[in-house]
Amino acid sequence: MNLNIREMNPADENDIKNSLKSISGIGEEQWKWKFFGNPEIKSRIWVIDDDGTLAGHMSLQGVNFNIGSKTMPGCQAVDLFIKENYRRKGLFVKLGKTSLDESGQEGMNLAIGFPNHEALSGHLKYGWKQIGMIPRAFKPLDINRYSDSLKKKPPLLKLALKFKSKEKSIPKHELKIEEIQSFPENIDRFSKLALQNRNAVERSSQYLNWRYCKAPHRKYVKFMASQKGEIKGYIVGYESEKKPGNGYIVDLLVNASDNITARALIKTLENHFISKNVFAVYSWIPNMDGFNQIFKNSGYIFRKPTQPFIVRVNKGFEGEGKVFDFNRWFITMGDSDLH
Repeated sequence: MNLNIREMNPADENDIKNSLKSISGIGEEQWKWKFFGNPEIKSRIWVIDDDGTLAGHMSLQGVNFNIGSKTMPGCQAVDLFIKENYRRKGLFVKLGKTSLDESGQEGMNLAIGFPNHEALSGHLKYGWKQIGMIPRAFKPLDINRYSDSLKKKPPLLKLALKFKSKEKSIPKHELKIEEIQSFPENIDRFSKLALQNRNAVERSSQYLNWRYCKAPHRKYVKFMASQKGEIKGYIVGYESEKKPGNGYIVDLLVNASDNITARALIKTLENHFISKNVFAVYSWIPNMDGFNQIFKNSGYIFRKPTQPFIVRVNKGFEGEGKVFDFNRWFITMGDSDLH
């Protein structure tokens, strides 16, 4: 073997696309959107080349971060894959370390990841730190249908679900909530204020429109709340094609103290899901003041966290103390490429 780790060139494209299609079902249009469609920052793909044979690849999906009051470029590490006959040779670690170290020289000094448990230990060997487990919750919109979908049904399940998913009434409000097809430019100012002093993927109008309006593989539904012409928040969700009857809240942003807007947006999305025959809703819970209580008041049942969240920085990165503090991070399902 004569192995060389380098950045992808056009000759590698078909091999990588075929690999991603077999692993994740990513087709041509999703490939273009995922890695080359973000107008704000480019993504980078690294390969292990064995004399012209693709032995593995790793993608760094470019994203801008809001870290405290600063905006900085970075990436999400995705799709790290080593072919079967090249495994157990330390290439997982070498590919990951080389791609992130060299991308750091181009200014991508901060990376986040949402690895599965099989990959987690490998990532921790080359500089990643697991800083937390992401809270999650669900709500049955139709208890009978949700119960029928389960393979194992504990005694008194329906009664327990009815009790646990009881929601509190939403106070009266004068919000205008409407479905939107795209995000307006003034969402930039709103999201900056809502996420001030937090670590998060920057939610600019350009990013949000790329992420939720131009995705070729999934149809997201989006609702925005406003009052007297001022944006108060938004919510994004989708119905699963692989698991019919399941819906997901992938993004929800309001000002931290605005419980009424958050609950009104959640209720609006739930009503949409009900009209689409969805019987259960799932969400990660943003790690931000008040969101736990917002979801509890909305009737959501918290489950044991299963998704690790990892962070990696290159030498010389400013603000390490901030990015390794899990309590500073605002994370939703939509920050992960899996949703």
